[in-house]
Amino acid sequence: MNKKIIRRKSNSSNIFTPEFKSIYGKLLFFHLKPHINESEYCISLETLKNVLLAPTLSYVYSNLKIKVLDRIIQEFSSINSPILFTYEVIEENNTCLIKFIFI
Repeated sequence: MNKKIIRRKSNSSNIFTPEFKSIYGKLLFFHLKPHINESEYCISLETLKNVLLAPTLSYVYSNLKIKVLDRIIQEFSSINSPILFTYEVIEENNTCLIKFIFI
């Protein structure tokens, strides 16, 4: 019986995936990975909360910023992640957007 091995080309880019300490870091890495070739990327706070599977209390920006985003930036830097970013908050029409700026 001859076995046929079919190798499929991966759709993901050639960016390696570092070993993250937190699940939030890993989730954000995989969310930002398709946008790496852009200079910046905006996402609503509500969508970001869902991407990170953050608890309901983290919905408030100050909690999300202090407890999650700032730590993720530190973690990305400490593990030499191929994705490095800063962020800023944009408030438009009662909607809070997080703008990721890739370094």
